[in-house]
Amino acid sequence: MISHGGRLLAVGLMMTAAGIPLLAVAEPAQADSSVCGAIAAGRVEGLGSRPAHVTMTLAPSYGSTSVTITECARTSTGAYSQSWQSAGRTGYQGFAAAGTKREGDGKTPTGVFTFGTAFGRSNPGSANGYITLQPRSCWGSTVGTANYNRYFTGVCGPADESMYKYIGTAYQQGLLINYNTQPIRSGYGSAIFFHVSTGGTTAGCISTDYNTVVNTIRATRPGDVIVEGVSSAVIAGTPGVPNFANGSFVRASDNGRVYRIVGGAPLWLSSCVQGCTGLTNTTQSVIDRLPAVPTNGTFLRAAETGRVYRIVGGAPLWLSSCVQGCTGLVNVDQWTVDKLDHLRAYPVGGTFLRAAETGRVYRVAGGAPLWLRSCVDGCTGLVNVDQWTVDKLDHLRAYPADGTLLHAAETGRVYQVAGGSPTWLRQCPVPGCVAMVNVNQWTIDTRDHLRP
Repeated sequence: MISHGGRLLAVGLMMTAAGIPLLAVAEPAQADSSVCGAIAAGRVEGLGSRPAHVTMTLAPSYGSTSVTITECARTSTGAYSQSWQSAGRTGYQGFAAAGTKREGDGKTPTGVFTFGTAFGRSNPGSANGYITLQPRSCWGSTVGTANYNRYFTGVCGPADESMYKYIGTAYQQGLLINYNTQPIRSGYGSAIFFHVSTGGTTAGCISTDYNTVVNTIRATRPGDVIVEGVSSAVIAGTPGVPNFANGSFVRASDNGRVYRIVGGAPLWLSSCVQGCTGLTNTTQSVIDRLPAVPTNGTFLRAAETGRVYRIVGGAPLWLSSCVQGCTGLVNVDQWTVDKLDHLRAYPVGGTFLRAAETGRVYRVAGGAPLWLRSCVDGCTGLVNVDQWTVDKLDHLRAYPADGTLLHAAETGRVYQVAGGSPTWLRQCPVPGCVAMVNVNQWTIDTRDHLRP
């Protein structure tokens, strides 16, 4: 869903179609790159054919939401050479293990998938068909309905994807990933696209820059595939990443740093807490492949100060009291929290949080918590904190950062924040309306954590 982004796409270079200028992409690299070489060597799980183009979309570990997209082209000798490489994002929960993707889980499916029909504002030169989006363009995401995981025109249901709504942002151009399409299994995930990045994670799609998406649409031919997942899961022979238990201690033997695993991520300690019992030696390179931030909702406590924090969108928010019993709480140093090693200064844009005592729901935009009157985008991934946490603004801003874009879900108005004040835009700024955060029109009108 577009609440976090998009769908999946393969990318290739072809001649430029008239009317859409494109930036240069990376020059071809060596023919036997470690990723492309795995295709010819038969080490890509689930890839039984030898298509002309294979788009490898790989993350370093489960929980990571950043991917490296590598376009591999088959040569006349049958080998595969790297044409280019680009950065992209996944669902806000990273990749689902193969076969475990479900509707609304915030995860991107793992596997090998062909590309389907392209879509967007206007056809840049697709050989796989093209849907020009119209005001009544919908993608079915309502579990149990006949339109589930299908394109249709009409009235979109509350859970369906109103595609035209994002024609100026994520769906300027996109390409269907044929996940859960033959056959369609209700509840197993829908609307998986490769689309234009809005600057953050997606709800299950793969997103990347505009030029990469357009070039991919032009290059893709029937039979071309995208391979997506964690490297160790989709490429045989890739050294796996250990699954360290929550609260376990690990030490990088090459530099002596000690980390504690908190919500899957390694947090660097300045000193041993709880005696570093059961410490495991590994290498810094292994540690660097673990998730970038702890899982949403994880609890941690600074041993010296007794402060308890909850992870919200990658940031540690200080709690005045335990919510939900602080289940699974892990002790670290206050230094660890202050240093922000494998932690963010502010929750990532689009994160939802709720004040447990008042029931107020907020959405983070540009680092600031904006109060919502009603849930937009299903309030997916909502985390409970204290009202005190929100009021204290620990690891939260008083107002969104300058340049933050807000989208009023009911009216469709787009606002840009400057000096804490939202200004209604009649047209998108030059880079486009990227990284917008959906809120209520009421949120903007009441000016909660916004200046007049």
